[in-house]
Amino acid sequence: MKELDRYRLAFENLPDGAESAEANCKKLDIISVSVKDGEAGDSSAYTQFSVQVSVYANGSVGKAVTQDVEEDPNELIKRAMNCAAFSPGCKKPEKGPRLVRDAADDGADFDQLKALAVKLEKAALGRPGVKAVQGCSAERKLISYEVVSTQGPDLRFSDLEYSVSIGARIEINGAEDDCWCVSYADRLSDIDADAVADRLMKKAALNVCALPVMTPPTGEYDVVFGAEPASMIMVTSFMGCAGSYTALSAPVYPFHPETIIKYEKTVPETWADGKREPVLPESYPDGRWSVPVNKSGTAEIAADAVRVFIKPTNDGVGELIKTMKNGLYVTGSYDIIHSISRSTGEFAIFCDGIIVKDGKTAGRFERAIISGSMQQYMRNMARAADDLSLPGFMNPSYSYGSPSVLIKGLKVTGKA
Repeated sequence: MKELDRYRLAFENLPDGAESAEANCKKLDIISVSVKDGEAGDSSAYTQFSVQVSVYANGSVGKAVTQDVEEDPNELIKRAMNCAAFSPGCKKPEKGPRLVRDAADDGADFDQLKALAVKLEKAALGRPGVKAVQGCSAERKLISYEVVSTQGPDLRFSDLEYSVSIGARIEINGAEDDCWCVSYADRLSDIDADAVADRLMKKAALNVCALPVMTPPTGEYDVVFGAEPASMIMVTSFMGCAGSYTALSAPVYPFHPETIIKYEKTVPETWADGKREPVLPESYPDGRWSVPVNKSGTAEIAADAVRVFIKPTNDGVGELIKTMKNGLYVTGSYDIIHSISRSTGEFAIFCDGIIVKDGKTAGRFERAIISGSMQQYMRNMARAADDLSLPGFMNPSYSYGSPSVLIKGLKVTGKA
């Protein structure tokens, strides 16, 4: 990034007392287009920039952050040194590994995003039962990181993500409700509007139904968590944990700019047993990795520089429900953020959803309590679906997510 050229120059003449310095730059370029009746509605294109300067001085590390592209690097260095004076002592940072990975940018622009959103809206309206499209959008997100350091070679990587979102009012067999579907891809050409519309209808077939409200069962049952609650479970387990242990009792991995160097070669063999012992793989193809979360390898966690998520498959949610045969399909949840213990990983989540008997929907339930632990959640994950959800939550530059997942043997308590 050209924004870091001034930091390179400043690092050549560090103030007295400063032994090493590093500038960690993050740049986020977003183009977002929404359409209504074939015309562009609320749309935006913007860039977010931030840089963090870390300085090792007098046996301590101090940091300073700015979002002002024009701020004087020497002023940031001084602020970081002042911070170091009040920071606890530590060892001098070691030289980091060299990493250069640039996203394969296909250069998609506003007009191409609009065309895809218009096509998706038309595809949805062409499906039987769709009363109206309530929202349709396409987004392009390019996230770039670059690290300039006096301690070793520069580090640079970027990731490109496209997403489309469609929401519609749908009627099925006399029942009517709203249904939403989101799809992600690394290239715009990989998003098929008709396939997304088909997924929307499959999701509606499960969620839009005139089922009676029933008392949820009590005991140990298999549970399919829908993509939205499952992704929020991932968000809650990981958010704010950079550089520390998560609810899974495992170290955070190379998805965050502040930990990419430190943890690039610290990936545990498995999360399933809560092991903290890292192993060092020989290489990281394309800078990405994934590890099985159970012995059968039917579900995986994948990660790159900006995302940690359960790896989706080609199976629809309906396939997970048929596999489960008897259990609960969770479509909504209450306050997951405060329902998972960050210290132990144990959870008790209030949920709404559908009761499944013999692989078929039998009735709706409300406010059942599903409990277990994140270690159990990962270890008993038997299958994942194709409907990956990646909520950016409070920070749009990185995200955690999951498709719908089948978890074996969780404790279910009747209506709260």
